[in-house]
Amino acid sequence: MAKHYFSYPSFWQQWLDACKTDLLSLSRIHPLQSFAVPGTEAWLKREDESGFGISVCKKRKIASLLPYLKKQDILSVGLIGVNHSNHVVGLLQILRENGFAVRLFLKRSHQKVKKGNALLIDLLFPEEEIHWIEKEDWSRVASIAAGNMPAGSFMVI
Repeated sequence: MAKHYFSYPSFWQQWLDACKTDLLSLSRIHPLQSFAVPGTEAWLKREDESGFGISVCKKRKIASLLPYLKKQDILSVGLIGVNHSNHVVGLLQILRENGFAVRLFLKRSHQKVKKGNALLIDLLFPEEEIHWIEKEDWSRVASIAAGNMPAGSFMVI
């Protein structure tokens, strides 16, 4: 079995070019000097430099979504989820940073005090722009959201 070693910039540059976004290039890449395989270079991408609110792993998962949305000329994105979701918070942050209009369709929470992601969503997004979906209507949330989005929008569940 042949071993394949990837070195920067060839592998990572091709990958970043394929994503066509600077979403993943916001942190430095450092060579690992202690890697003991002769003729091999190993590099480490700094997760602590990747920004606030969303991990590099999550950014990698959605890195191809932004170029797709831009290529399709989609300007508005609807997010369906719950107010304590890491996924909703991360997507909301990235979409807003990249100039997309975002509408939230969240399952109504009955917690009296907002904390954690619910508090963060409250800080990042105006309350009057959140479409709160009651528990009994949750099975129809996709159709409710579709009916409240402009033509040509993209939905993320």
